[in-house]
Amino acid sequence: MLGSLRICSKHRIWKRFYTTNSDTLNARNIMVLINAQETTMLQLLLELCLPQDADKHNQAKLEEARKNICRFIHGIFIDGDRDMLLAKILHFQTYALELIPMVVELIPSIYIVFSFIPELTRQPQVEKQIFGILMACHLCEKYPLENYLAIAEKYVLPRLLKIAFPVSQDGNSAVCVPSEALVQAIPGFVHLAKAFPHFGPQILQAYDEIARGLPAPKEFIGQEGNSKLILVLRLHKILKDSRDLVQQEVDRKDLVNKVIL
Repeated sequence: MLGSLRICSKHRIWKRFYTTNSDTLNARNIMVLINAQETTMLQLLLELCLPQDADKHNQAKLEEARKNICRFIHGIFIDGDRDMLLAKILHFQTYALELIPMVVELIPSIYIVFSFIPELTRQPQVEKQIFGILMACHLCEKYPLENYLAIAEKYVLPRLLKIAFPVSQDGNSAVCVPSEALVQAIPGFVHLAKAFPHFGPQILQAYDEIARGLPAPKEFIGQEGNSKLILVLRLHKILKDSRDLVQQEVDRKDLVNKVIL
């Protein structure tokens, strides 16, 4: 049904706006309208995958809906998005971070997103950088390919450090700036370590660099209600927990080689 509605809607747009004698809208303009409509539809479908209070008592129904929605999106990506434009627009608009594991697991064609991970992590909006980092880490865990590791090493891990140590007006970046972005991004690299245990030491090195750059909790003595202190404490805990998990993968690196050559 969704497929039929999609086709009918595209036809109506062409019929309403496109004429060979039009000086205002050409075929490219029409395709922009159609792509905007299609990505809006995909965004709305993904929003339906977010758990609601009513789903607590009917988890099976939510899982079934998620599978059907992801199957539909997969069909669009492989049949109606040959130039990957819809996939790119959708992921540059981003969606809820908590949906990334589901999307990676249930949409087989989602691997196409990795082709524009470098561009996504370079976007000026930090939230898009975080989205790109987490998407890359989850994709690497599912598809531990050598070329994915190269992209993660060149673009993804360095982006984490750039978020942690933003360049100031005087060009220095020696101070780690605590942020919710770091809270979201740091645990993602555990998935990267699971995919590539031999890359784990570099992740640990980045974690240690961030930990050294963070203010020590003792600097906030007497300021227990300070919101920055709460954020710093959260970051120290997340770093420790994530570091322990990455270390576990490093310890077993000689037993596992997931890289598909």
